[in-house]
Amino acid sequence: MTTEAQAWLLSYGQGQAAIAVPELLEVIRHPVTEPFPALPPWCAGILIWRDQPIPLVDLRHVLRTAEPCNTVTFSHCALVRYSSGDTSIGFGGILLTQAPEPIVVTSAEAIAVSDELRGPQGVVLACFGHQNEPVPIIDLDRVFSSRPSEMSGACQPIFDVRPGSGVSVATTQPARASRMPI
Repeated sequence: MTTEAQAWLLSYGQGQAAIAVPELLEVIRHPVTEPFPALPPWCAGILIWRDQPIPLVDLRHVLRTAEPCNTVTFSHCALVRYSSGDTSIGFGGILLTQAPEPIVVTSAEAIAVSDELRGPQGVVLACFGHQNEPVPIIDLDRVFSSRPSEMSGACQPIFDVRPGSGVSVATTQPARASRMPI
């Protein structure tokens, strides 16, 4: 029996990934990013959303595609939510080259996740075929809430920006992140 699920298809340059429908909160067109000192390559900056610093992920680094990093212009940000392993909810942003596309995925489209795509990060839950290309379904909990000791390779986890994490918003400047725990 074939089952169906609704998802969002995320385009990030030459690649695509998918997330579950409830994980997408909002799409921001032409997001304004704030620079942050010493950010790793997978974090393209900070977005201030409702007075909270939100880390912006470049999926090319998370999924380690071969695409050169300076060849893409991001026009959208998918604001997503994730659970952090306890009962709290966190927020993150995924930079996109176009607005997310709603799709229906069937169990008949499922394909095996290659070792190359799975990578050491473990951020790929499953994979399906779409227009003759593999599309990973990403685990936002792993992308945004993992700790450095839990991941290896070029991709390291996003820092924690939940309340009490040590990341704060400066009150003397217009909504900028002021510090990050190391």
